[in-house]
Amino acid sequence: MGSAISSTANYGRQQFYFDPDVNLTELPRYADCIMTNYELRKLLQNKVDDVSEKIQEVRYYTHPLNDWQMSKIFLHHAFIVLKTEYWWWSIEKDEGGISVQRSKHLENVRDKCRKQNRITGLLNNGISLVKNSPGNNTTVIELLNHMWSEDYMDLNYHFLYDNCQQFANRIDEFVHSKSSPILYNGEALFNVIDEKNMGSAISTTANYGRQQFYFDPDVNLTAPPRHGDCIMTNYELRQLLQNKVDDVSEKIQEVRYYTHPLNDWQMSKIFLHHAFIVLKTDNWFWSIEKDEGGITVQRSKQLENVRDKCQKQNRITGITTGISLAKTSPGNDITVIELMNHMWSKEYMDLNYHVLKDNCQQFANRIDEFVHSKSSPISNNGNFLSNALAGFSWVEKAKTAVDDI
Repeated sequence: MGSAISSTANYGRQQFYFDPDVNLTELPRYADCIMTNYELRKLLQNKVDDVSEKIQEVRYYTHPLNDWQMSKIFLHHAFIVLKTEYWWWSIEKDEGGISVQRSKHLENVRDKCRKQNRITGLLNNGISLVKNSPGNNTTVIELLNHMWSEDYMDLNYHFLYDNCQQFANRIDEFVHSKSSPILYNGEALFNVIDEKNMGSAISTTANYGRQQFYFDPDVNLTAPPRHGDCIMTNYELRQLLQNKVDDVSEKIQEVRYYTHPLNDWQMSKIFLHHAFIVLKTDNWFWSIEKDEGGITVQRSKQLENVRDKCQKQNRITGITTGISLAKTSPGNDITVIELMNHMWSKEYMDLNYHVLKDNCQQFANRIDEFVHSKSSPISNNGNFLSNALAGFSWVEKAKTAVDDI
C-alpha cells in the first residue's frame, strides 16, 4: 500500500486524515497525515499499536461552526473522543473528510483538529462536553471495523442528511448498543424464532445501514435494549409479528397522528415536520413510522416511551415547537396484525424513501386512511347497501298500509 502515511494521497477537500500521536508541536507534518481509505484501514488494522485497547469512556463534544457565533443552539460541530488505558482518540467527520487523531493528552485531540485550534465562538462558548458513556468492553478496532462494515467511513457529506452529528451519533449508538441484550418474555430476542425456520429473529448480520427495519417489542426507558438487537430484515419482522409476538390480535382502540420538527433549530413545523402514528390497544401503545433510515415499529406499556423516543433517541422538539398530536381517530375494530398485513400486501412496507414522493407523512397517511376506511361499511355494490334499501322498502310498505287504514 506504499508508505503508511502516503505522500501522494488526495489533497482535495474530502480526505482521510490520521495522526497517530498528536503533539502540540508541528510534527508530524500535515501532509504526512493524509491518506486513502484503504491506507487508513490497513494502517489501523495491521500497523498501529494499542488499537485493541478497550474503550473506557465515550465523550460526545460540540463546538460552534463559526467564530462569529453567539450560540451553538442552531449550528454546531459534533465529534467523539474515546478514552482507553493509554490513549485519547478523536473521530469526526465534516465537509473536509474524516479525521482520526490520537494522543496521550486529552487536550491535544479535544482542542485541536488537523493542526488547527477548534472554533470556540464569539463569546468563547466553544468546546462543550455534551455527554459521557461507558465503553462497554468495545475495543477501538472493533468500533472502526464496524464503521467500515456499515459504510459509515465514506466521504459523502450532506449538511442535513449525512453530517458530523449523525456520524458522531452512529459511534455513540454502536458503543451504547453493546451494553445489554434485549429480552423478550425472559428470553434473548434473537432466540425467539426457531433458527432452522428463518434464522435468528434479530439477525446478527442484519443491515446497519441507513435503511433498515427496526422493532422493539417492549420499549423501556430505564433499561434500554441493544440497538443492534432490534435490527432485522423485512421477512424477519413479518414472521416475528405474525407468529411470535403476543397481543398483535388486540383491536386498535385509537389511532393518534403525531408530528415533530425535522431539526432542533426549527422555529415552526408548518413547512418541515416528521409524521408518525401511535396505536392504542387494550394493553399496549405501538408506534409505526418511516424515514430516510427505514421503518421503525415500537411497542410499550407507556405512551411516552414510543411518543417521545425513537430507536433509543429522544425525538426532535425544536426551539419553540415539539411533538404535537395532530389528530385522533377510532380504531374501527381493526387489529394490529390486520393493519400490518394490509401494509405488507400493498407494499407500503418497503424501504424506498423519497423526500417528496414517498416520505414519512405519506406513510403515516396510509395507516390513518386504512383505519378510517373501515368505519363506513356501506358500498354501492355491497350487501350492506342492499340490506339498507330492503329495510327502507319494508318501512315504506308499512307506512302505506297504515295510511290505507
